[in-house]
Amino acid sequence: MIGSSGLSGGRDVIDVILAFRRALTEVPVDQCPDVAAEYLCDLFDGSMAALNLMDYGGSRFHTITNVGDLVVGEKRSPVGEYYAFADFPFTTQQLAHGASYRSSLDDPDCPQEYRELLSAQRRTACLGAPIRLAGNPLGEFWVARNSGLPFDEGDEDLAVACGATLARFCRPRWAAAG
Repeated sequence: MIGSSGLSGGRDVIDVILAFRRALTEVPVDQCPDVAAEYLCDLFDGSMAALNLMDYGGSRFHTITNVGDLVVGEKRSPVGEYYAFADFPFTTQQLAHGASYRSSLDDPDCPQEYRELLSAQRRTACLGAPIRLAGNPLGEFWVARNSGLPFDEGDEDLAVACGATLARFCRPRWAAAG
């Protein structure tokens, strides 16, 4: 099992990325987002994961898939699920700089946008990373936990590598959506 401990120390980045690449290349491009979200949810011991594209024209995030233990209102293949950049300023800023992020309700410095979202969804921690192609953020993947365990710095580092891999192997999907 890749992410059984919730700790990144026991995971070899190269092995993880090779396995992720294999998972993404073994399915048709239209199944790539669901397979990626499932893989990332498992990898990071998440209770759920989502893939969001950046809709720059509408200044909003567009959720294209949700997997795992979904809360009321979340759908696996949502139609019309959007979140304004203005409602997630911390996220938008991090992604614009190509940075990952993590938040936990136990952290007194948890950004307000995550304190509210995690509390409302009865989740305790989240991890996000950019999906970047040629240096441009196309979106993000977001993993949340309800176990009480926070994500760590190693998770953030691995998340950035996973985001880069995801952009490369789902490129036709991102190009069509952007």
